[in-house]
Amino acid sequence: MLNNLIDSYFSTLNYFADTSSEEKRCGYMADWLWKIGMENNEWDIEMDILNKTFDQKSFEVKALLFPMDKLLTIVNKCLVDAGVENDFVKELKFLIQLRRSRDIPTVICTAELVGANEKIYNSKEFTTIAYDLKNLMSKKRKS
Repeated sequence: MLNNLIDSYFSTLNYFADTSSEEKRCGYMADWLWKIGMENNEWDIEMDILNKTFDQKSFEVKALLFPMDKLLTIVNKCLVDAGVENDFVKELKFLIQLRRSRDIPTVICTAELVGANEKIYNSKEFTTIAYDLKNLMSKKRKS
């Protein structure tokens, strides 16, 4: 389940275009994480999925928060399918690192779940890259 959650969050289906302001900004989750990380010099991020929050408030933007409801739906479905009580999950976090690998903006993510049995479950390490940072940099919308 944890690997599926990461795959879902960083999926190309989670493309977000911010059309609410004068600036036209759009991108995938890795792009948004990198853009905000660069703006705030933050490279290690903790995302609390159950509470829909980040440890760094600067990351709590619509673009990064909108997929969280879908993640919670996946968790609930997996618990039902496994015959586990829906209150089994006590903590569910993504631990995200923003790094440059050969000058490529890279996102490294692992998921951590703490169960009602107090056991800690970890995902595999997931790595992706930010593809489209130029579309996230501030620029005025053309009329």
